[in-house]
Amino acid sequence: MDKQAMINAIRHYKSQASPNNPDKTDLATIKDIEKIIKETADLMTTLVNQLNN
Repeated sequence: MDKQAMINAIRHYKSQASPNNPDKTDLATIKDIEKIIKETADLMTTLVNQLNN
C-alpha cells in the first residue's frame, strides 16, 4: 500500500471535485453533480487499487 499515492489521490479529488463557481450560493448543476460522481469513482478506484499493492 502506497500511502503517499493515496494522499495524492485525495488531494487531486479535492481540487477536481470542487465547484468552479466561486459563488457558494449558486445551486449545483447536473454537470457539477456528474463531475463529483466521476471524481468520487476515480478516487475510490485509486484507493482500492492501492490497498491491493
